Amino acid sequence: MTNQEKTLAEALQEIQQLLKQLEVNYPTATQDEKIAYLSDETSASFKRRLVSGLQAAGEASLKQFLDNPYVNITLETIKGWSQAK
Repeated sequence: MTNQEKTLAEALQEIQQLLKQLEVNYPTATQDEKIAYLSDETSASFKRRLVSGLQAAGEASLKQFLDNPYVNITLETIKGWSQAK
């Protein structure tokens, strides 16, 4: 695993943890609420690093990093969050 892949895996793991925490505390959160939560809980530099890693790795590579039965939901949330201003 390259350093970039390791950094991306760690960032995705952090996103997963945040989304799991939100699901426990607020299981009915909408997609927009999940995006807002991620924006509140992460820094702009974290978002830039993650977006850069996502662009380099591509969506197919992401699925190997996301250990989650809701991979498509997580990917859609990450996409929405990464595009939010």
